[in-house]
Amino acid sequence: MNPSMISAAVSMQAIQQKLDVIAHNVANMNTTGFKRREASFQDVLTSVYRQPEGARLPGRLTPQGYVQGWGAKLAGVGLVMEQGNLLPTYRPYDLALEGEVLFEIRLSAPDENGGGGEVRWTRDGSFQLFVQP
Repeated sequence: MNPSMISAAVSMQAIQQKLDVIAHNVANMNTTGFKRREASFQDVLTSVYRQPEGARLPGRLTPQGYVQGWGAKLAGVGLVMEQGNLLPTYRPYDLALEGEVLFEIRLSAPDENGGGGEVRWTRDGSFQLFVQP
């Protein structure tokens, strides 16, 4: 396959993944406590080729050889833990967090030995008090 086609295909896949990350951020931007994600990229491979001896002409100012790149790939998606805006709700059980911390929420009660209980993490501080009869 043509090296230009390989480079284009690899880079298009990385760009599609970046668009997926951006779409996820846009879809969730009004979600309370949402933290956006950021994509980072790296080169797949770079090859340096020497030009033939006939290309070495007197007075030539360009380098002897050329660089062939094979595109870029998604290196990783990181969570950005920047502090968002704090909004007053005037509800008694709402809490806000500052800094890179999360609330730990237990979705089920621990068993008789103190173990178990499903745990989740969130930045959404809109809590409610439920009283079981």
